[in-house]
Amino acid sequence: MDMDGGEASVQVAVRIRPVKQPCHEATAISFVDSTVAVTSVHGTEQTDVDHILVETFDKDAEASQARVFERLGEPIIRGALRGISQGIVFYGASGSGKTYTVLGTREKPGLLSRLEKALLRPDLYDTPNEIRVWFSALEIFNDQAQDMLATKPLSERRHAPVFLHHPVLGVQVVGATETPVESCNVEELIDFSLKRRALGRTCLHASSSRSSQVYCFRVEVQGASGHPSTARVYLFDLAAPSASRRAACSSLTALQTTVRELSEGSRPRDSTSLGSPLTLALRDALQGSWCSLLVATLCAGSQHASESAATLRFAREMRQLQTRPVASKTRPEQLQLLQEEVAELRKEADQLGLGSMLKASLDDRSSLIAEIVKQTACQTEESCKLARQRTKALEWCGLLTENSEDLRRKDTTTPYLLNMSDDPVLAGCLLYYLPQGERISIGSDLDSSIVFDGLGILPNLCSIINSDDRHLSMARPDFARRHVLHNGKMLTTSESVQLSDNDRVCLGRAQLLLLKIPLQPKAEPKPLQLECKLPGNLSELLPALQVQEDITFEMVHPLLEHSDSLKNVQCYVKDLLPKLPASNGLACFTVLREVCYLLDEANLITREVRPEDHMHFQVELIWDIERNPEEVLLIALISYGKGIHTAPATGALPDCQVLHYWSYRRFLEKLDEMREVHRLHCQGLNGWTGRGDPFHDPWMEPSADALKQYVLTSSCQAATTCGYVSMEHGRTLHKASAGYATAEGDQLRGRIDELVQELEEKNAELEEKDQIVGELKEQMVQITNLLGGFAPEAAQRFVLEQPEPEAPCSKEKRDSPPSETEHSCTMTVSASTSEGGFGVGDTRDTRESPKRSRGFRVDNFGASKGNHGGAALLSQSSLTPPHYYRDLRR
Repeated sequence: MDMDGGEASVQVAVRIRPVKQPCHEATAISFVDSTVAVTSVHGTEQTDVDHILVETFDKDAEASQARVFERLGEPIIRGALRGISQGIVFYGASGSGKTYTVLGTREKPGLLSRLEKALLRPDLYDTPNEIRVWFSALEIFNDQAQDMLATKPLSERRHAPVFLHHPVLGVQVVGATETPVESCNVEELIDFSLKRRALGRTCLHASSSRSSQVYCFRVEVQGASGHPSTARVYLFDLAAPSASRRAACSSLTALQTTVRELSEGSRPRDSTSLGSPLTLALRDALQGSWCSLLVATLCAGSQHASESAATLRFAREMRQLQTRPVASKTRPEQLQLLQEEVAELRKEADQLGLGSMLKASLDDRSSLIAEIVKQTACQTEESCKLARQRTKALEWCGLLTENSEDLRRKDTTTPYLLNMSDDPVLAGCLLYYLPQGERISIGSDLDSSIVFDGLGILPNLCSIINSDDRHLSMARPDFARRHVLHNGKMLTTSESVQLSDNDRVCLGRAQLLLLKIPLQPKAEPKPLQLECKLPGNLSELLPALQVQEDITFEMVHPLLEHSDSLKNVQCYVKDLLPKLPASNGLACFTVLREVCYLLDEANLITREVRPEDHMHFQVELIWDIERNPEEVLLIALISYGKGIHTAPATGALPDCQVLHYWSYRRFLEKLDEMREVHRLHCQGLNGWTGRGDPFHDPWMEPSADALKQYVLTSSCQAATTCGYVSMEHGRTLHKASAGYATAEGDQLRGRIDELVQELEEKNAELEEKDQIVGELKEQMVQITNLLGGFAPEAAQRFVLEQPEPEAPCSKEKRDSPPSETEHSCTMTVSASTSEGGFGVGDTRDTRESPKRSRGFRVDNFGASKGNHGGAALLSQSSLTPPHYYRDLRR
């Protein structure tokens, strides 16, 4: 990896995490010599690699980390000391040991800490020269980079670091904080970056595996001959890949596409390379001037075979790439080159005018010059200043600079709060002490003792009082009733509530804290990461449901008060539970409770991001309630009028309009997008800018016209990039080869034909649905005419005979044509007799009218909308023909 001048293939190392014994799980990975194979249900995937490292679970696990450094770290150090930049990419599924290989633990440090110690000891490599090292840490989330060593508050909007590519200097970072590590241990900087990541999560349930971490060492060596050298060592801890569209990371998807195209010998599209910061940051590692190494982490268990096979395919594609490592220019050489280019560009601008491309090139080089000058000045004299700023930033949030584990060992009596997270690295990294006799206030206000920022965090959220290190109490103001959950329950009163060890306090929907009271009796302590691991199942976060025999409404009624969305459907729950068997009723209520918990989160995001749009989510159940509840759930997005400033608590208001109906699965995808939008809304420089865009607005669904426009725009952009290659931000254009353009054109035309065919199918489906809607409107007109003789106040409500719950339809019944009996219903009208109408208790069979042969069905939807008394509102959803739901279900 330390060659200079010639071509070099990307090195690939595979680290295998074996099955932990004793375990009955089979092993899906085998290796012979330098070949690794993964056997899954889809076949066998194998490839040749350069290094095979097998992790161990015994007491000698530290030696396993040391062997990783011996095999991989030492060549990296030797190359960096010669002035050749290094790029190490860590790729693998969640739980495969990817982050553990990078960071490790206090007792078993990872590759990052070992590289820092080795760089500061050049005498170990027969290089007794003067070396100075700087460290920076970035996070790439949702195609935006964030500085993890910044000391400004997270809520303060600021310019994010950007990656720029120079044709000679390669990839450069502008706007990141660089800290000298001569006088600072890198473990302290990593701990600070982890705390900042944990504080920066604005939504509790946003997946942390969708962000990539970038760590960088800048190394300057003063050689014995007086000739200096400069190099960078990058470590990329990539986001976890996922086959699910819902959990996919856009920046990682762009990188995978680029690597696949490069391995096939084709040129990646400019929009893919330049549009994703992660791909741009790795540009020199894929086809530039770095020495590149891919560390692929695999789980040997058979249940992870598909993920391991996908990781191995990516490793094979990376191994086919070629780079040309060369020594980097020193800082003075870089500064001189950029100043000459700026002078040339300004001269060209005076002659030809300052165009957009010329201005972009000039701005980029000016930014690089300012960055180099700043880095030259920010050395030893800034080290102490940056350390003080980091300490002040943590104290401002109520944190201490020391590691959580070290603090727990020092103080064994004072109660404290720990953050919970789905990421083992972030779980428990935030520790807040609760001193005796003090009132600890929590909120987003800067004067609070503990400061948080995120979804549902109010300026004054709650307060905790520690009486004697054994007895603690918590209180909240009246307006924070919905924003503080104690063990999954709302605090129904503003009076103090006594706290116990291992209680969970949920603050808004941003943070979940675990209370630890060391002096209270407790069981055997668990490791910190296990105690603070966020449960993957929502039912573990909600109040426990104690059901011994049949579930009844009286059992679940106390739980309805802890969720606004669940409280709004209590009439439906009261009517539904007696009609279902015990097992079905429990399953239905469990799913409904989890859905309502997520609906509360979606409504919080909507109110914070789009308060002026007056939108609200609510849940409805359709048709066969004895099926799997997740299959018959509908999530309705409702606009409740701009003149109303609160969501409807019960019933449907006259000016409510249903914007969308989503399935439960589709709603989960949209909710993930809303969480990303909320983070941009809180922390992005320009906030969220995707409003009104059907492809980037999670509150919208793209229409057929929008899809057509998107296909046309994409095809035009792809056709433009097929014929030309942009060099130096578009200043020089070169024709691509005719064969390449022809192949790309054929592939593009084939893709366009597929999209056009898909659009035609969608249009046909929409026309069929429009026809059904037209028929329903005709029925509405007929029913409106039928109600014409009623008194106005009597025509608003029907009291329906409550039918017995229907059994699930058999296949024969679902496939059979609807009968006349099935298309009819009997109505009991709760209105006084008027001219031309029916009297109270009169019935009319719709089979008497041959013109209305399709009929309609009235379901008990009114209860789900807060309609008390078991009566159903006559709405469009209650007039849907039964066979339409059968077709929809198929």
